[in-house]
Amino acid sequence: MEKKLKIFIVEKNRDELNHLLASLEKEEFIHLFVCRDWEQFFSMYPYSNTDVVIAGSLPAQASSKLRKLKSSGHFKIALSCHERETTNQHADMADISFVRNDLSGLLTFLGQTEAGLPETDERIFKRFKKHKALAIDPESDGVDFIQDVSLGGIGFESRFSFDSGAKLMVHAKLKGEEKYKPVKGTIVWKAFGERGLKYGLEFDKPIVPNDEK
Repeated sequence: MEKKLKIFIVEKNRDELNHLLASLEKEEFIHLFVCRDWEQFFSMYPYSNTDVVIAGSLPAQASSKLRKLKSSGHFKIALSCHERETTNQHADMADISFVRNDLSGLLTFLGQTEAGLPETDERIFKRFKKHKALAIDPESDGVDFIQDVSLGGIGFESRFSFDSGAKLMVHAKLKGEEKYKPVKGTIVWKAFGERGLKYGLEFDKPIVPNDEK
């Protein structure tokens, strides 16, 4: 049974990352996003529904930012620490689990978190009527009205009929960019709307906002 837990992973070690992803996918955790570093996670966080962060390390600067997020957020942290000093450094942070390289312990932690998960938006990326980091060109082919925007896709209405599974290209730009760029996606659902047909378009790859310094 597919899990609803929305997991962000911050891990630079490619071998450990591949092993972790394979294990999570085997357990049917499907809402996964890999961040190249903590700065990328912080740039994604305002636009994401985060339940758990799995990380291989937590530098002091990232720890300070994370504490501020934790004061208003409800996500949990699974930290794979290898040094006792690192563990002690973050031992006072609430909702943090030190799993080290214990995959069994990590899966137990995730299972318990999944069981206690409240009713939330099942999407890993938040939807906005007007996104602060991402804009979609309203003149994109086939798009008559944009309902909502997320880093992972858009909801829109159109006079044209598309089949579920059809490929569609829209144009998007991030905050600070001048020109729209083509973004490919797949129609994942359709329904009747006020202006025609309503669609959900899932981007082939989520759009990552620029790091917020």
